[in-house]
Amino acid sequence: MIFSRDPSTCIVAGAGSGKSTTMVLRLLVLHKYLGIPKERIAVVTFTRESRKDFRRKLAEVFALWGVTLTEEVTGRIVRTFHSRILDFIRCSQPHAKVTAFEFSRSATPKTKRVTRSKMLSTSASPPNNST
Repeated sequence: MIFSRDPSTCIVAGAGSGKSTTMVLRLLVLHKYLGIPKERIAVVTFTRESRKDFRRKLAEVFALWGVTLTEEVTGRIVRTFHSRILDFIRCSQPHAKVTAFEFSRSATPKTKRVTRSKMLSTSASPPNNST
């Protein structure tokens, strides 16, 4: 997988089997030995925690090979699935001003409705919950 000629790869394996290490080494080969610019490399994770771990590992391994990756660079390379999709949506003209927000369960046991917990942008209007 590390030396695959296919520009796009997918790894499916169990926990602790070395998926992240394999992917980091693949990225190292792509950049350092095949000359692929960092701006053309993308990694998509499913959770913020996995993104954080992958960014740390990416910077550590690249540093061993004399390539310094800043927090900003690893942040552009490694994204969560949701942030990547949001970028695709924003590329569409009618959705250029779409903003991200999160939902969480209400803390009170009486109501189990979903409420907006954190707005990432103040330009979005709140949802209409009158129905």
